[in-house]
Amino acid sequence: GTGMAVTYSRRPKVKGESFLPLMVRTVGSGTNGLGFYMYHGGTTPSIGNYFFTEGAGLHNKSYDYQAPIGEFGNLSSGYYPLKLINYFLKSYGHDLAPLYPILSTTNDSIKANNNKTLRYSVRGDGNKGYLFMHNFQDHLEMNDLQGLKIDIATKSGVIAFPETGTFTLKAGSSAIFPFNVNYDGVEIRLATVQPFCSFTNKNKKYNVMVSVDGIIPEMVLKGKAKVTGNGIKTSVRNGNTVVAFTAGKRSEFQVNGISFLILPFDQALHTYVVGTNDAHLVISKSVVLEDGQKLALVNSNNELMELDVFPA
Repeated sequence: GTGMAVTYSRRPKVKGESFLPLMVRTVGSGTNGLGFYMYHGGTTPSIGNYFFTEGAGLHNKSYDYQAPIGEFGNLSSGYYPLKLINYFLKSYGHDLAPLYPILSTTNDSIKANNNKTLRYSVRGDGNKGYLFMHNFQDHLEMNDLQGLKIDIATKSGVIAFPETGTFTLKAGSSAIFPFNVNYDGVEIRLATVQPFCSFTNKNKKYNVMVSVDGIIPEMVLKGKAKVTGNGIKTSVRNGNTVVAFTAGKRSEFQVNGISFLILPFDQALHTYVVGTNDAHLVISKSVVLEDGQKLALVNSNNELMELDVFPA
């Protein structure tokens, strides 16, 4: 439920910033078949007996539903962050689907007025998996959760998020971090950047990750890997290769012929994957629509339209 109908007697306002934390919570709790009601609002037809199907004070015609895409195609603020969960499931859902949810014992103590306890879970198989967490609650002012560190016990040892120091999960934010995963032959021990999407361009594999505000972005690759790239720093920690990125900046690196792109969160909100066998990323504040070999950019109240394409 990403929206709610408004009636004469009940007029809820559903905030777009609730959409992504809600879906991170839902998928982190074990859901694989993620559907939205509604994702695109609509209008009830004026023909047939459709007028008689709506009860409880609902409109006979308008079914806007405060959906991410409204009745007439307008986009709510919640449309953009949902990209992070939708592209993630499209690209990495096959990796996630077999993994079981493992809930923290602290979850039992979380009530609707609790703004101090981290809401988190793991989906895993005993060795590989994903850490899910969010810091959002409807009708409650949340605080930044500081000094966090999460240890995950696996068959091959403890995975610490982060390996050194602590992290802050800012109010209203969420994150999905992988551990012991293999992306196109690259073994990742852990990452404090969120998987976004993967695609192929000219037979070359690309994986795109997103940095989260307040969390130092890095990827730990298993063993000693040969890494080249821009905007990165590499080091060795406990026999593994650490690739560190600058927070709020775009970074790119290659390992074993596989490319990784790290986007800041605010850029990921405006990123689209276009094409199939020869795909690209398009980053634009305009809405990007794909129609065969053509792209349309839609903008409101701004005559300047800019876009970045990756790879160039």
